[in-house]
Amino acid sequence: MSLISAAAGLAAGSLGATALGKLREHRKAPRALSDLLGWGFLVGEGVVLTKDGSFLAAWRVRGRDLASSTVGEVAALATHVGAALSAYGDGWMIHADAVRREAVGYALPERCHFPDPVSALVDETRRARYTATAEHYETESVFSLTYTPPPGLVGRLQKAVVAGRDGARDGSRGGVDWDRLLGQFEREARGLRDRLSSAVRIERLGSADLLRHLHECLTGLPHAVGVPGRGAYLDYALADQPFVGGFEPRVGGKHVRVVAVQGYPNTTTPGLADPLLRLPFPYRWSLRFLPFSPATATKVIGKAQLGWFQKRRGAGDWVKDMASKEKRQDTEMDLAFQDANASQMVLDAGAARASNTGGELRFGYLTACAVVMAESGRAADDRAAGLLKAVRDLGFTGRVEDVNAVDALIGSLPGHGHANLRRPVLSTDNLVDLLPLTAPWGGHREVPSGLFPPGSPPLLWARTDGSTPFRLCLHEGDVGHTLVVGATGAGKSVLVGLILAQWRRYAGARTVTFDVGYSHYVSGRAMGAAHYDLAGPLAAGRPVEMQPLRDVDRPEVRTWAVDWVESLVELQGERLSPDERGRLAHAVGLLAESPPEDRTLTALLVGLGDERLRALVRPYTLEGPYGQLFDADRDSFGAGNSPSSGEEAVRHQVVELSHLVGMSDRVLVPALTYLFRRVEEGLDGSPTLIVIEEAWAALMHGRFADRLRQWLLTLRKRNAAVVVVAHSPAQFRDPGVKGAQLLVESCPTRIFLPNPDAAEPDTAALYRWLGLNEAEVSRLARARKKQDYYVRSPSGARTFDLALGPLEMAFLGTLPGRSADETVREAARLADADPEKWLTEWLRLCGLDAEADALERSYPVRLGPCASDATAPTRR
Repeated sequence: MSLISAAAGLAAGSLGATALGKLREHRKAPRALSDLLGWGFLVGEGVVLTKDGSFLAAWRVRGRDLASSTVGEVAALATHVGAALSAYGDGWMIHADAVRREAVGYALPERCHFPDPVSALVDETRRARYTATAEHYETESVFSLTYTPPPGLVGRLQKAVVAGRDGARDGSRGGVDWDRLLGQFEREARGLRDRLSSAVRIERLGSADLLRHLHECLTGLPHAVGVPGRGAYLDYALADQPFVGGFEPRVGGKHVRVVAVQGYPNTTTPGLADPLLRLPFPYRWSLRFLPFSPATATKVIGKAQLGWFQKRRGAGDWVKDMASKEKRQDTEMDLAFQDANASQMVLDAGAARASNTGGELRFGYLTACAVVMAESGRAADDRAAGLLKAVRDLGFTGRVEDVNAVDALIGSLPGHGHANLRRPVLSTDNLVDLLPLTAPWGGHREVPSGLFPPGSPPLLWARTDGSTPFRLCLHEGDVGHTLVVGATGAGKSVLVGLILAQWRRYAGARTVTFDVGYSHYVSGRAMGAAHYDLAGPLAAGRPVEMQPLRDVDRPEVRTWAVDWVESLVELQGERLSPDERGRLAHAVGLLAESPPEDRTLTALLVGLGDERLRALVRPYTLEGPYGQLFDADRDSFGAGNSPSSGEEAVRHQVVELSHLVGMSDRVLVPALTYLFRRVEEGLDGSPTLIVIEEAWAALMHGRFADRLRQWLLTLRKRNAAVVVVAHSPAQFRDPGVKGAQLLVESCPTRIFLPNPDAAEPDTAALYRWLGLNEAEVSRLARARKKQDYYVRSPSGARTFDLALGPLEMAFLGTLPGRSADETVREAARLADADPEKWLTEWLRLCGLDAEADALERSYPVRLGPCASDATAPTRR
């Protein structure tokens, strides 16, 4: 006997002679909450068989943020969802629940692994600030689908059980193949998912999640529920709280109030219920729709039309007409005294019949209510009053249930179609307008990448309008590549600096920042990062040097080294012949036999017998203008990242490129390609964040563009995310920047900064090319400079504020009354003069004496690698 047959038999046997087609209690007088529930058994993964023989399944659904959508997009969403739901008629039932609950709290200290006192203090301060503000809530929407087989089939099942006939081996009972019915229901469930998936994000609930949802709807408790064993009654398993009925019911320790919608506005529009999904307290918005088949709808609408037709005139007029045997035509005066509302309703009913007959719409009974559960009666009353006001503000009429409170609660539960049955006939268009399809996005609750430890917290918590918080994660699946687009002075550096600081919360995290303009010098030095000022003033007396050929004893590096030296030739406008490339490869191979410190470009020059090759390589040796940068006998970048260095790897690095950017591509491109290789060599699977400021554009030329694109495609496999920073969307449309489209496509997460010119036609076209719609472009034009940020990803979109305080700005901003350059110079002076105490002195200089005291009390002052010990001495 199959599981469905056994469960169906148990369901029928438990009811005995009670009609299965009616949702009634097991006993004439219910003794417990479980007696009021219709949930029976689990008969498949994520499928419940109810006591009346129905099948129930559910999906987690999320649509768009209404504030980030155009009118056309919201209308298209409504049309698509309406068409998907129009496939159902008699015997089907749709429940939609928008559960507003407390948001996931700030990451606990024990889940964070900050390696330095400054980033730890910054996060501690942000946690305190977040928890001290008003409570935060977010909305989860769940759609449930219930199918009740025809009454004859249920009756035959009951008779078979009562008569004692066992089920057949093929899953039939009473001549009914219940396994086949379950299979048909599963196919319909998959069809609903397929029809909705192109419009909304939809995820089928498994058994554990389904039971958790049903339990939360009943008790208001959001915790997980254990999946009971085979054949266990779900009504007893889920009704695990004491229940008190009456006008003001209680479930467990929660007081229950139900706000019932009684009347609807004359017209509805897509997203009408969106304000209800932003209220600052927990509750559940519940919609139950019992769709009609076209034939049933014709009967119901026709009956209603006749009723309204008869209400046009008073009862006395109807009696006179019936007493008179002569038919008479209504005069103009008769029409003037008829009920105008009733006459209009007759016309509306006629239009509904036409839409139903033409297949444009489907109709059904809609029951809408909001369920409030609170720890005290006063809190429940206050929230119910707030909900009632919000409902009325949207044009509905409603009331707080009293006599009907228990029935209204039961009727709001998924799978319960008979309790609190309301009979207003509405169309699928009206239903979709009320569905919770446009709630604001709260961000990922944890990092969605399988390469991070399970349960890794979001990157950072931000501030938004309303009570729904926002948690920023750069990742979409395993891909964390991100674009940051914003004009100079709009706040890019502050955003990126905070992202770098907060990234350190992950165990073993690594960061590499290719900076332009010393934007991350202060924060990098404060948080212990090694700082490299390539050809810049902060490297005076301790130049940063590179040894690109140091590890050519490894075959894979030897191949790379040949390509890298060949790129030096190409940057001078020359090309190597196959013979010349062969001689170059041979010379590099000979170099591999030397000690690591002798594998220099000067040594390569000696090994090259071809004078043309020697002339092309010479500019990068000590004999040429670029030798101080490339022709070293020790690599000062990323100490420990080279296998031959014998040193511990540096976990956090800042590389200043502003002085290289001012040079020709002959210097910048080979430097970046070499540095990128060193970064890649250091990847060990730990969460790594690589920030590339404006210098990325220099690589988007010729063969170097292909290398950068390939780098983006492969880095994610090694748990590295790349943040590309641009000052304008026009950079990606520059004809000289090849492969920009693939670069953009490689970055699923995109963060945009305010731009007052965003709505200008030419600029708006650029933003649309980056994936924004008209509403989003308009938001950028209205956004507040240095305060608002707009993130868009495949999972959702949201405007947020970093909620920065004085402590963060002490390291991400400038000193009071000082310019950016003056701030950098002062930080360098203090850090070099007293590496042990400069952090507290810096905070006091910023006017943060209390924070300086906290740093001294709570954290041992320790200094990470800095420019003075991370760089190499000059060549002797």
